[in-house]
Amino acid sequence: MRGGDVRSVERHETGARRARSFTGAPRLPKLLVERPRLVELLQTDAPLTVVRGVGGSGKTVLMAEWARRRPDSERPGVWVSLRRQPATRLAFWSDVVDALIDAGIAEEGSPLANVVASFGRSDDPRGALVRAFSRLPHGIHLVLDNYELVVDDAVHHDLIDLLGYCDELRVTLATRTMSGLDTALFSLRVDSEIVGPTALRFSDGEVERLFRLAGVDARPGTVRAVQRTTDGLALPVRAAAAVLASEGTLIEPDDIRVPESVVAYVAETVRHVVSDQRTRAFLVRISLPEGVSVELARELTGEKRAEALLDEAESNGLGLWSSGPNGVLFRFSTVVRTALVAELAAEFPAELPALRHRYALWAQRHGLSFTALSNAVDSGDLDFASRVARDEWAALLELSLPETVAALQAIPLRRIRNHPILAMLLGLGHTATGERLRAIEMFTLAISASRVRASTTLPVERFVLVAGESAAYRLSGRFERAGKAGEAALRIFESLSPADRDAVRPNAHQLLLQSGVSLLYSGWPEPALEAFRAAATSASGLGPAAAKRARLQPLASIAGTLAIEGEMGEARVPIAELDALDRLDWPEGWRDGYPGALYRLARGFDALGRFDFVAAQAEVDSVVRRLPAHEHRGAFLVLQALIDLGSLRHRAGSVELQVALERGRGGAIPPQLEDWLVCLLAVQHLGSGRLSKTDALISRRPEDTAPVLLVRALAALLGDDAAEALRQLSSARMPETAIRRVEVAQALVRAAALLRLGNHSLAAGCTDEVVALMRDRGLRFEIVFIPDADRAALIANARAHGLETSVAYLESLSGHPSFLPSTLARIRLTERETTVLRALAETGSAAEIAASLFVSANTVKSQLRSLYRKLGVTSREEALVVATERGLLEA
Repeated sequence: MRGGDVRSVERHETGARRARSFTGAPRLPKLLVERPRLVELLQTDAPLTVVRGVGGSGKTVLMAEWARRRPDSERPGVWVSLRRQPATRLAFWSDVVDALIDAGIAEEGSPLANVVASFGRSDDPRGALVRAFSRLPHGIHLVLDNYELVVDDAVHHDLIDLLGYCDELRVTLATRTMSGLDTALFSLRVDSEIVGPTALRFSDGEVERLFRLAGVDARPGTVRAVQRTTDGLALPVRAAAAVLASEGTLIEPDDIRVPESVVAYVAETVRHVVSDQRTRAFLVRISLPEGVSVELARELTGEKRAEALLDEAESNGLGLWSSGPNGVLFRFSTVVRTALVAELAAEFPAELPALRHRYALWAQRHGLSFTALSNAVDSGDLDFASRVARDEWAALLELSLPETVAALQAIPLRRIRNHPILAMLLGLGHTATGERLRAIEMFTLAISASRVRASTTLPVERFVLVAGESAAYRLSGRFERAGKAGEAALRIFESLSPADRDAVRPNAHQLLLQSGVSLLYSGWPEPALEAFRAAATSASGLGPAAAKRARLQPLASIAGTLAIEGEMGEARVPIAELDALDRLDWPEGWRDGYPGALYRLARGFDALGRFDFVAAQAEVDSVVRRLPAHEHRGAFLVLQALIDLGSLRHRAGSVELQVALERGRGGAIPPQLEDWLVCLLAVQHLGSGRLSKTDALISRRPEDTAPVLLVRALAALLGDDAAEALRQLSSARMPETAIRRVEVAQALVRAAALLRLGNHSLAAGCTDEVVALMRDRGLRFEIVFIPDADRAALIANARAHGLETSVAYLESLSGHPSFLPSTLARIRLTERETTVLRALAETGSAAEIAASLFVSANTVKSQLRSLYRKLGVTSREEALVVATERGLLEA
């Protein structure tokens, strides 16, 4: 025989010998996934090892695997499977002694065999047990399976005394519950090891190995799906493997449903384990929640024995008690709950609405906002759902946004139109997720419904309705009405009684935020800031964790509003407070999503003021790529246009901005931001020398707005018409809501124009004023709105007038060039010259141009000479280049 064959036989004989050396161990399953990490936990010197887990968690298989691996050199082992229920003291020790006799460790008539018979007559049966076990010559290792059947506390104390006095005794026991045993362990005089339910759960790798043994697809997605549906419990994992192997069914990675065949398998197991109809009906009715407290179980079923029945369910392996933020809850394993919910729908369909309603009431009392809302919706009670939405508005938007949207979307339009708060909440949810058209649809329904109800509602609900109405108008592009509604909501809030303030406090910050954004984009930044500050103050009245979360958006909104308006000195205070927070202080998706958008905008403007265009661009990209269509898009377009100007990419930027403005038509961009954006586009064209494009854009805007007058003054300054620049600026009437950036840029152009006209004293005074304004507002970037030559001239003039502070400030900005040329002569072509220029782009032949225009060739040549002179060129090619640069060929 070859050596390999000998070793094979030796291994086989050794395995057989080990199996015989541990008497009574059960047969291992055919599809055994070896679990050395757990076997190692049982290979301990501790006198007592407890393996605790629910039924089907793999306790027996684990101990059998350990018994197979157990070295021959260890003390004899005996497996005792308890089957009598209940296992009294006498029944327990009778089973143990019978197993020892069957294994040949104890003999008939020995002290150990007689000790059980003397239990009823002995005054000290425990002492008799200790003496009998002490006389065993080689000691013993007892494995006790199904120990949860023991109901007599005396057994627990018997074991503790035996382990304390008998050095050669070891006990490993498997139990579903520590009931009774844990009391004995508290007074333990020996060491113990406990292998708990968490350790018994199958790992991803173990599930994969089991599936491969069964010949079932074991892709990572399949493994994850099985883990989700079985909680890693051995019984349902093996059931899934067996069923899927026999049927060839695959669990797709994105499908978290339990296969019906596995559900049926587990349902049959539950029916076998819980044969009592009353108990099973109780379990079915409490399967609706993911976890139940004793209180909730009683409310759902009216069962006074709820706690005992839940303990029984745990001992039967159907679930586990666990502690969490909502107290101690009993949770079915996922696959068991799926089976019970299916039975609930099949057996008690008429009870479902009432069960959901009771669950919703309980959830609302315990602060489980989304659970209350979703169950109210599912029960069909939309009036109650509206009350939950009114009272838990903020929590639903901040903590359960996707789930809330999904729950409310299930309501038919014909029903939700009668519940404006639900429609508004759904509209805001769609807004935050970038679904603008759906949001507008919901807000349209909400506005019409709230108008009917607003006059008859109490102050708290009126505040909710009007604040929601302001958001509805804003997001549907009706900014003037949005502003009026936002202002009305702010005044209603200010007039609320202390009791009403307390009632609305959990949601006030969210409602004030909506009012503030409506005011901001309606062109009323000061009332907007008032609303945002009120939101921050209101948030501070919540609990510590809730207050920290609730203050994030108000602070972000304050920072963003101040940054948009050019009040960067003030904006840096909330920016610094938000910067100091760890990323983990922001809920998932907030920092770079809709809630943190205005904070990122403010950071972008702050980076712009440092001329750090890379950092500013990163802030834009962090939000826009996630929420390309959200309502703050117009403000980010302003920041993007300024970045393009400062980084001298205004040519490409003008194309991108033009496209963005065309896409934003129809109310997506607030009017005052659209005015500013159009003027920034005109300025970008101005920087590229395209005066004709600048004129075309400005001619379509209102003549007296501050941004338009700035563009006209800049065009005049670059055209070397300083007097016209001053005339344009003198007609400007800066409103209270004016953007400070525009005010600073206008003041810089005024100072440059005065200096070009030779009025050095007035220019110096104007320079000193604008520098003071820039320093006060924390603005620096706006220096790029005058050509470099004018900046240098202003510095020299300020120095000549002894304005050293202004000189130092302007010189600190000298390393950042302007996008504007020093001069830009305006080319004015006659109508005929324009016609000839366009014809020149199509042909280089004077004769052909003359023929197309029905004039002589000499006339065309004369017009070409005049055209070349105005363009400052000597050839057709040069003429076309300059004409393209200046936009003269465009319609």
